[in-house]
Amino acid sequence: MMYLGSTALFLFMLTAQIESDSIFIQESGKWLAFFGKFCISAVFNNIFIYASELYPTEIRTVGVGFASMVGRVSGAMSPFVLALQDKPGLGWLPYTIFAISGFSSATLLLKLPETNNANLTETIDEAEEFYKTNAKKASSGLLL
Repeated sequence: MMYLGSTALFLFMLTAQIESDSIFIQESGKWLAFFGKFCISAVFNNIFIYASELYPTEIRTVGVGFASMVGRVSGAMSPFVLALQDKPGLGWLPYTIFAISGFSSATLLLKLPETNNANLTETIDEAEEFYKTNAKKASSGLLL
C-alpha cells in the first residue's frame, strides 16, 4: 500500500508540472493526490499495530511511543517541505521528497520480520532469538 501511495504522489507531481487546460489532467492529478494521501494515511495507522508486534513486552510502550514520535515529527515537518513549492522552479521538489520517503520506508519495511501468526515476545532475549531465526529464514530465501 505504501508503494501505491508513493507512486500516486509521484504521478501527481508529474501532472502538477504539466500546464494544460485539459480537465482530465487536472482532475486526474486531484484523484492521484487523494489516493496517495489515502494510502499513506492507511499505512500510518498500521504502523502502531506493527510496532506493537515488533517490540517485546518489556519495552513495548517505549517502542510504540518512539514510532509515534517519529511519525509526529515527520508530520510536523511536512508543511515546511511543502513550502518549497513556492520557490520558482522547485514546484516538483516537495512531492518528490514525499514519494522518495515513501518508497524508502516501504523498502526498509521489507527488511523487518514477518509477525503474522507469531507469538508476541515477552522479553528482550526472546525478541533477539526471534529476529535471529527470521534473519536466517530471510537469508535462505524462505521469508520474502
